Amino acid sequence: MSPRRVIYTIAAILIGLGIVGAYFALRSDLARKHLLTTEAVATIENVDARSEIDPVSGAEKIVDVSVQYRYSVNGVEYRRTTKMSRLSAGQFVNGRTAKVCYKAEDLKTIEAGELFPASDKCGDW
Repeated sequence: MSPRRVIYTIAAILIGLGIVGAYFALRSDLARKHLLTTEAVATIENVDARSEIDPVSGAEKIVDVSVQYRYSVNGVEYRRTTKMSRLSAGQFVNGRTAKVCYKAEDLKTIEAGELFPASDKCGDW
């Protein structure tokens, strides 16, 4: 077997393993989200983009976005901040409402308060 063929074979195996790993990670995340069936209205308090300047080109690029929000469950108010990509954060606007999905009997998921767009339906992933 030629060295080039060995490299291609190894690359194909690594790509295949990466795809399989991504598939199982996605399934695990969807199974976890499927359990978050209860919802609370969240108010977006601040959306803040963190950017950096590329030292070579001098172009500014957004690294990540912090979204601060608050929500209330059973009379207890929670304030959270989460980081997300620029694409995901585009759905959240200061002062608008969103949705927090959680599992009603699990205090940990209530306190974590996972943020979703208002149009999403909790438990329907």
